Amino acid sequence: MMRYDACEAYEGAAAKSAGAHGLTQWLLWVPALLGALFMRLYWPQCRIGRVTFAKGFALWALLGVAGYWLLDPIADAAWISDETIVAIAKTLPWLTGAWMLALMALLARRAHDWGLSGAWALLAEVPIANLVLIAAALFLPGRPEGRRWPQASEL
Repeated sequence: MMRYDACEAYEGAAAKSAGAHGLTQWLLWVPALLGALFMRLYWPQCRIGRVTFAKGFALWALLGVAGYWLLDPIADAAWISDETIVAIAKTLPWLTGAWMLALMALLARRAHDWGLSGAWALLAEVPIANLVLIAAALFLPGRPEGRRWPQASEL
């Protein structure tokens, strides 16, 4: 099973630029850190338990609600130009897509804990089925078949 390790990527890039200082080191460190954060959030090739899923789901649900509360008053504001509203409307699908990918990664990790394929997380796109899947992820215990996947905390 392949795994992306941003620390290894950073160390490899740092070794190539031996003797580089200041800005060059910073330019190498920031993408490696962003890559590590991205893979920590979206890497589905592991498993998580119910408690970890509940924490992750609560975090993403709070972020979704906070985003709605921040953007909802803007739509009715008379002081915001039409161009700004169009710009916000263009970025909203990207933010929603990132939110959905994070939810599907959490569900794929949970499906792995049941010993199932992570492709079951695609049911998150189907109305009603997504609610059933989330409820199952919150309440059904893992199965022994899921132990073949590494625990997310081991990565």
